[in-house]
Amino acid sequence: MLCTEVCVNDPRDFRIGRSLVHLGYLGTVAYHAIGRFLKAQAVAVAAALDRSTFERLVTASEEGGHYVAGLRFGAPEVTRLLAALGCAGLTFKAFSHTDLRTMLVDRFAAEPAEVTPARLSYQLKQ
Repeated sequence: MLCTEVCVNDPRDFRIGRSLVHLGYLGTVAYHAIGRFLKAQAVAVAAALDRSTFERLVTASEEGGHYVAGLRFGAPEVTRLLAALGCAGLTFKAFSHTDLRTMLVDRFAAEPAEVTPARLSYQLKQ
């Protein structure tokens, strides 16, 4: 069982005074904040992969006569690449290698030498 609690170190973060007069209102704000957090957490848990889906992702296979490598979960370059592909800026429109390389270097701290066009093509094909 997971227990989630709220700790407010500085009520001014919520634009609420530090006086005890505001304690009830602070409790209401904290209650609503934890409710929103729990809803977001439920969405994240619902999106988790089941065992069979995860095994299909990490196991190499052959589709339509083409070899499809399994994802190497835990490898830093794979994690960065999946995170970049999941960014809203790249998922709702077509994107180029340049867009993806810029995202990996600027937002995910990849070294420019790690995301050359050839290396990025290789990683996307794996």
